[in-house]
This record gives sequence, C-alpha cells and structure tokens, in this order.
Amino acid sequence: VYNPFSVLHALSQQAFKNFWFQSGTPNFLIKELDKEYRKEERRNVELVNPSHYEISEDALGIFEIGATPLPVLMFQTGYLTITSYLPEKNLFVLGYPNFEVKTSFQQHILTILAHLDIVNIKTISSNLLYALNKKDIPEIISQLKQLFTRVPYQLHVKEEKFYHALLQVAFG
Repeated sequence: VYNPFSVLHALSQQAFKNFWFQSGTPNFLIKELDKEYRKEERRNVELVNPSHYEISEDALGIFEIGATPLPVLMFQTGYLTITSYLPEKNLFVLGYPNFEVKTSFQQHILTILAHLDIVNIKTISSNLLYALNKKDIPEIISQLKQLFTRVPYQLHVKEEKFYHALLQVAFG
C-alpha cells in the first residue's frame, strides 16, 4: 500500500518505522471493529486474524453508511487488499497488504480486546519480545498475565483459539 505520509516520514527520518499507524487509521474503523467484536453472536477469531476473507465483487462496492460489512470497510480503508481470485466460486480473497498494515491492525484489535491504550499495548509487546529474546520465563509470564487479566470476562471466548489469537496479536 502506497502511503505518501509513510514514505515522506521514512525519507525524512532515514528509518523504516510503522508510520502507517500514525496516518492510516480512521477512528470510525476502530469503533466499528469494537462494535462488531462486542456482538456476542459474531465473536470469533476471524476478526482478530482476517487473513482469508472471501468476498464477492458486488460486496466490495457497498458504500452505505451503517450497512457496509466489516471486511469491505477494511478493504476500503486499506487494511485488506485482494490477494487472489477464486474463479470456481467467483470470489475474491482478501488479506493484509503488508506487514506494517498487519501490525497496525493487530495492535488496534488488542486495544479492543484487552481494554488497554496503544501505549500500553506497545509496551507489553516490546517487553514480551525482550523477555523472549532473553529467555526470561518469569518476565514472559508476568507480561502475559498483564495482558490476559485486562480482557473483560464478558469478552472471553470459551475456545482455545481465542487465546492463540491474543498471543498472535500480542507478538505481532
């Protein structure tokens, strides 16, 4: 995904960083993600890891406020892109366009699931990575406890894949 803001910042700072997060995150998308996840009947891991949405061409053209499905909204805001086409089903497969977008999206999902702000999410993720690299098991456990104890009871899914998804997002 070409983002002029990201390119200009990378050139001016002479560093590759996640500038997408600063420029490519519409607040309404985060609110829709939060609203969608809180619908108990829809609570699933696909929202946490939407790497293989299959969708029709007609659906990609929906622009009605309040009636746009979440994968379409994510496509329209640049968080998903067409990764392949399934001619036998006449469907497009959507996935993340790049690692930077995937990381930004997963951090937003983690803010929703763990009820933490983005600064705390980044701190926990960084501390987890550091502890893993140092093979510091007590610190890893401490950081994971900080993460898991923040997820409200009402949001827990009684399936192991929920916790796998949380870990995947935390390790980004």
